[in-house]
Amino acid sequence: MGDSAYSKRLRVAGNVQPGSIRRNGPKVDFILVENDKVLAVAYRGTEPPPDTFKDNAQALADGSYGRDGVFHAKALQAKCASKYAPAPGTPTNATPAGEPAKSMTKAQGGGAGSKASGDGHEL
Repeated sequence: MGDSAYSKRLRVAGNVQPGSIRRNGPKVDFILVENDKVLAVAYRGTEPPPDTFKDNAQALADGSYGRDGVFHAKALQAKCASKYAPAPGTPTNATPAGEPAKSMTKAQGGGAGSKASGDGHEL
């Protein structure tokens, strides 16, 4: 994306690298990993990170890529991968009786730790 990456609002996604989360009040710094690529993220949003934001969680961050090589996030979403995995011995298309099926849609743009969904270009 060249220099245009620094002026666009972008969305990045990946898994939170274990041991990388550094909290300082409402500020959180961490590393996203996807396909052997790493991206440092500095979250400075108005809301605290979600409860599901932990080591190995799948995270989605909205913000901008800085000239300092850090992704500056204003919004953060996370889900614990194990929470959505089927129980052992359960067929993957089964839903427990009496519960509605959960929709697991993919974020637009695919989203790797080093990809932006704004234009689909790699950083």
